[in-house]
Amino acid sequence: AGAQIPCTEGGEFSRIVLVDLESSSVKYLVHNKRFNFNPAFSPDGTQIAYFSLDPGRQARQYARSEPIQGFAVHAVDAATGAERVLTNPTGKFLQ
Repeated sequence: AGAQIPCTEGGEFSRIVLVDLESSSVKYLVHNKRFNFNPAFSPDGTQIAYFSLDPGRQARQYARSEPIQGFAVHAVDAATGAERVLTNPTGKFLQ
């Protein structure tokens, strides 16, 4: 595989994908019913961290004219697609 870049694809329920820049092939890593965005490689290139938000929570906050809060940080293994949550929606890191 050549150089790769993590991206998002889709709208409200966005997917985290890994695009090979030489072949243009796409590997789907994360597809759930959340708004996922800003994927970035870990320094060693094995993990991709990204922000994730439950759209139901976002809609409730928007309806009440509240600031949108509740983003959690997640990570996905670039090779296996195994996901884990790094922070809870209040921003506290999980053990």
